[in-house]
Amino acid sequence: DMTQFLAADLGTTSIKLAVISSKGKFIAIRSQRLERFHPNFGWSEQDPKDWWEGFCACSQKVMEDINVDISKLSGIAVCGQMHAPVPLNRNGHLLSNRVQLWDDKRCSSQVINYFAKINNSESLDEYSNFPASCWSAFKIAWIMDNQPEIYENTSSFLTPKDYINYCLTNRICTDLTEASGSFLLDFQTLKYSKKRAESLEIDLAKFPEIINSDQVICTISSVASANTGIPTGLPVMFSSAFLLSVILCWNEAF
Repeated sequence: DMTQFLAADLGTTSIKLAVISSKGKFIAIRSQRLERFHPNFGWSEQDPKDWWEGFCACSQKVMEDINVDISKLSGIAVCGQMHAPVPLNRNGHLLSNRVQLWDDKRCSSQVINYFAKINNSESLDEYSNFPASCWSAFKIAWIMDNQPEIYENTSSFLTPKDYINYCLTNRICTDLTEASGSFLLDFQTLKYSKKRAESLEIDLAKFPEIINSDQVICTISSVASANTGIPTGLPVMFSSAFLLSVILCWNEAF
């Protein structure tokens, strides 16, 4: 009668899905490799549609495993690579089939320009994270400078796991962990910093709502259920303590 959980890891090289028991036993697991593109020196890209298609393919195989008891599934949580801004328009449609990954360095000039704006007397300590090309705010600044049509038409910039969660639930949001990787999070208020956004000339309205990392986002939509085989109404959670324990078991198993 052990409860079962569905966990997903959207990595840079592959996406993995597993059903795991409440005692940490792997019941079923599938993975699919992801293609990465390097069109220019220092560029690293992927297609978000490949993430979702890989998720659906792995999920369907896992759900068909004879050892999986769908009636015992209690929830799903997704973790994965961070800092890759995924642009969605107001209708929730992708605006680009290539997004900058965490290791993409093309926004280095935006980082250098930001340093030039900082007052010498202003301590970088208040920014909590040192300015670097990995943070999504600088990647979005590059989009604003080099792909203005995409920037203007973007309603929300999501990160990879938040994009998968959106595909599962139709809810646009992020958690504190992802928000901290934007370079825009004020660690005192746990909200986006208007001051930092203005220094980068970025519109904060294009960033998703922040909710607590242990909160249930929503439930699986009927469309997502049809594409993934996951039962409609299953709760979708952020990477809470439950998923952390899953990852620990995952690392021991592989």
